[in-house]
Amino acid sequence: MSDSPDEFANYDPTTPYKPPPPKKPARPSRANNRPVAGPSSKPLAVPKKNGHSRQADVPDDKEQIVIASSSEDELKATQEEEEEVVVVPAPPKSRTARKTTGRRTAAVNGRGKAPAAKGKAKAARSATPEDDHMEVDDQQVTSIEEDEGAAQRSTHVRSNFKGTKVNTSAQRAHQEDSYLRDLEHVQKQLETVMSDRDKLSKQLEELFQVRHTEPEQALEQCVQQYEARVQTQETLIRELTSQLANVKALAGTEKSYMLHFLTREAADEEMETVQKEMTRWKDIAKQKDAQLAAKDKRIAEMEAQEKVLRSDLNAEIERGKSLAARNPPPVTRPHVKVADDPKNTAVLSLYEDMTNLLVVGVKFEKSPYLNHDEPVFACVYTHRQKGEDQGAVPSLNFSLRHTWERPDGLEPNVVITRKDQLEDKVKYQPLMLENESPKFVDALDFFKDPFMFSHGQLPIFLKTLTGKLGGDKESSEGDQLADDDEDEDDDDDDDVVEVIPACLNNSCAVRSL
Repeated sequence: MSDSPDEFANYDPTTPYKPPPPKKPARPSRANNRPVAGPSSKPLAVPKKNGHSRQADVPDDKEQIVIASSSEDELKATQEEEEEVVVVPAPPKSRTARKTTGRRTAAVNGRGKAPAAKGKAKAARSATPEDDHMEVDDQQVTSIEEDEGAAQRSTHVRSNFKGTKVNTSAQRAHQEDSYLRDLEHVQKQLETVMSDRDKLSKQLEELFQVRHTEPEQALEQCVQQYEARVQTQETLIRELTSQLANVKALAGTEKSYMLHFLTREAADEEMETVQKEMTRWKDIAKQKDAQLAAKDKRIAEMEAQEKVLRSDLNAEIERGKSLAARNPPPVTRPHVKVADDPKNTAVLSLYEDMTNLLVVGVKFEKSPYLNHDEPVFACVYTHRQKGEDQGAVPSLNFSLRHTWERPDGLEPNVVITRKDQLEDKVKYQPLMLENESPKFVDALDFFKDPFMFSHGQLPIFLKTLTGKLGGDKESSEGDQLADDDEDEDDDDDDDVVEVIPACLNNSCAVRSL
């Protein structure tokens, strides 16, 4: 193949074009078994020695070899490859002295054997050296056609020599090799073209990917630098403008702001003063911290005490509610049946007349501590004055419970194991006040609410109750008696009545009489 600047121009097929042969008329059967020109893979029949047979004149159509090529370079290359034809030397001469015409079979592009030629044509062919190459052109095609026509017109030409015979299979193999070489060459060219195409496409993609050239990139960097510089300068200008405005504002106050230069000694003195001041403030901070710690501790103690008191208060409230929820004992009027013994009746009547207090019943309940029995007395107090109708005198119904309670000063974690650790107290509980008039209930004052007092203060309790229900005169007398009792024993706190209601309304009060 020739080296052309246009590599795609040499991709035309190099195989010669072979038109289909025209249909030939049927040939008559041959009288002999002599070989006939044409392609055949079967071995030729060997003629008998000293056989003199004539070739019959058989009309044959002319065959024309047409070589189609896209370029002269390919035609030359094909001719050079086809010229490399192996020519087999002629077989040895026969025993007879008579020479026979040799028959050569030449295959051009896969054609059959050519018929034998006579005379000068045979001599010219036999004189061709073995190293010559076959040239296929228009003149050669014409000569081959003329030789074939002359051979067909000749009748029964005798030949004493055998012509040279070309190995058609070797020629075909050679042609296949040449085609394979051409195919390899074309494939190499295709690979080269494909690689060049890939390189060019890659370069084109790189060019498309490069958005900016080097000068454009340099210009863009320069623009960015100048923009950053301008932005920095604008920021600096704004800061300086704000500082200038502050300076102008300070200058408007007519105050002098001058730098004062200090010596080392003055600076040391000022530093010492500052350190002393700092030490003083540190001491003050430490004192404050200590005070805060003490206050925090005290607050914690008070909170703990508050919790204890609240728990006690809740316990008292629950007990008061439980006692108030119980059904009160039936209350009878003064004239009740007592024991059949007249002595007991006389004693009880004396007590009732002297105190105006009637005990109508008693029952026992378990104490919350040490499982003691506590008596509960149902009482009725009626205050009668001279000249008053007995039916119009109101009566106060209440209950007194002799109980044992935990002392207030005892620690909460102390376990009660003995009775002497408890205090002997009496619990007062008014009953059926809803049946009395509001005026009478208001006159009762603190007796309308439940409370507790010491067992030794029962006489004072009775005096106070008599004073509340009998009027101011008797109340003042009761107060005078209470004062006399206080003078007799200053150290004894039993003369002071501490009234602690059961806090049914969630409130507590302490009253002294």
